[in-house]
Amino acid sequence: MVAAARALAAGRAAQVLVLHLNVTSLTAAVFSESASRRDVESDVEARALVDRAVRRMRRSGISASGQVVGGGWQTAAALLLDAASAFGSDLIVVTPRGRTGLGALIEGSVSHQLLQRAACPILCLPRGFEHLDLLRLAVAWDGSGLAQTALQLAEEISHSYASELTLVYVTDKTLPAEVPAPPPKYSPTVIERGSVSITEALNRAASEWRAGIVIIGSHGRGDLAAMVVGSVTHNLLAISERPVLVVRSHRASKPQ
Repeated sequence: MVAAARALAAGRAAQVLVLHLNVTSLTAAVFSESASRRDVESDVEARALVDRAVRRMRRSGISASGQVVGGGWQTAAALLLDAASAFGSDLIVVTPRGRTGLGALIEGSVSHQLLQRAACPILCLPRGFEHLDLLRLAVAWDGSGLAQTALQLAEEISHSYASELTLVYVTDKTLPAEVPAPPPKYSPTVIERGSVSITEALNRAASEWRAGIVIIGSHGRGDLAAMVVGSVTHNLLAISERPVLVVRSHRASKPQ
């Protein structure tokens, strides 16, 4: 995550806040997902972990600070979102655990809650991912307002990093491919999903195009329908081997 954040912030007037949820003997009982990833850590260990990340940022010339969050009886996501809000974050970078299915949605993973509630876009990195490629961006396209919002953010990133954009529209091969009209300067890549899901077809198209990031709009639904049926966004997070940038429908902020 540190390398990805460095790639985004390097050479820009950006500020990075490294957030770490401290798993203590108290919070381990409340945030079972956090506790399961390693042994309970001391305050000193948590602070040292954050300090190392901040030093790596600063060695690259990036303005960075760190914060260890924990305590109280808020959920892990609420603690992290409060800290991000106080910092004025316009992007959150996370590494989801990759849990999917009914159990994960009922229990509520930290990343799932962040996706539901964050006021800014969230860049989700696959586990173990380090090198962020900003040269080619794939935007999930269906002509909806959400897709328009995702495209707007993609255009901002493209302007800042000289990225190449492609719009990916997945259609059912048994139906006519009535592609929603994109903006004039874009020509969508139309993919027939065949026997696979929309998510799998979108992931395959991004891989074939060698996209560095997939950008997708999301309602952030956490209701029963989303729990039972699932969503393209959350299913994509489970299978994508590349970063997924999730843009909420109420996006009001803009990366610098």
